[in-house]
Amino acid sequence: MATIRGFSLVNVSKIYISFSSFDPSHASARELWRRVSSSKVKESNPKCQLDLEIKGDIRQPKVQVVFSNDTIEEFNPATMKVYDLITAINKKSKSLNQN
Repeated sequence: MATIRGFSLVNVSKIYISFSSFDPSHASARELWRRVSSSKVKESNPKCQLDLEIKGDIRQPKVQVVFSNDTIEEFNPATMKVYDLITAINKKSKSLNQN
């Protein structure tokens, strides 16, 4: 698994992740939750709310990120790798620093 350096929640207000624990195609959502729950990432923004919904059905997984400027980005982790999810979150977050 590739190491992702610089994953930060600095410009992130809230992350909502939902997935089914029974569906292997939801692995990216589960892994993203594991990574954003790590102490190192949480320390980058202790005020960021992390919401998790574990479903027992076959609905699609969902990742919704609310940034500090109140923009909302939604991702479909069933079609993305965790690296791509983190890269997209970091890219948007860093673009807010430049504005």
